[in-house]
Amino acid sequence: MTKKQNCEELANNLKLKEYDCRCLHGDLSQPDRNQIIHDFKKKEFPILVATDVAARGLDIPHIRTVVNFDVARDIDTHTHRVGRTGRAGVKGNAYTLVTEKDKEFAGHIVRNLEAANQEVPKDLMDLAMKSSWFRSSRFKRGKGKSCFKERPGLGSGSCSESSSSYESFTSSDKTGVQGGRLSTMKLAYKNSYLSKFRKATEEEGVGGTGGVTASMQEQLMPPPPPTMAAPPPPPPSASSSSGGNEQKERKRKSRWE
Repeated sequence: MTKKQNCEELANNLKLKEYDCRCLHGDLSQPDRNQIIHDFKKKEFPILVATDVAARGLDIPHIRTVVNFDVARDIDTHTHRVGRTGRAGVKGNAYTLVTEKDKEFAGHIVRNLEAANQEVPKDLMDLAMKSSWFRSSRFKRGKGKSCFKERPGLGSGSCSESSSSYESFTSSDKTGVQGGRLSTMKLAYKNSYLSKFRKATEEEGVGGTGGVTASMQEQLMPPPPPTMAAPPPPPPSASSSSGGNEQKERKRKSRWE
């Protein structure tokens, strides 16, 4: 339930029909809410009528059925309501009661069912199609064909055909124009490689020792220039030698001699 007043009213009507149930909403104190949840987990009563205060945070594995007496305020809250059942791999059922006033919210329920790969009832689909936003977002503008714009549902044959034709067109385009460009580039690189490099012959490559001495790089690289030998140092002159002897003789002389 969305409103606490409607929650209390529904719980009282069920009690009048001799159904054992409890009511849970935000106006109750925290100890009372904890006690009701504890008794429900212990299976002391089979029916719990609650507002969105019980939509999140409750993990009770034995819940098999959830009934939305009225629609939630948003699709996230609706998802949390439904998530109270079918937990930990256990199967469960969730029912939502909708009226003509809920046509705007019916589209969200249809999307959730399609996302979960579940069957959408025809009455629910007809009600959702009365909503302008759902109808405009589901079909292409200006066309009444059954080709969905966002999420294709069941029986969308034209969409599958168009997607297959598009994929075939893109694949042919890749193998045609792009494949020709790629082969042309490969051929150009191959021709440039063959024009610059040539294979070494056996006469040039085999030396006297039986091993290959001339490689492809040696054939392509020019020979290094000859190195110039350094000139020999000039011979010592006679004047320089005589000058050195005079200096030695001067050093040997002393003032006492």
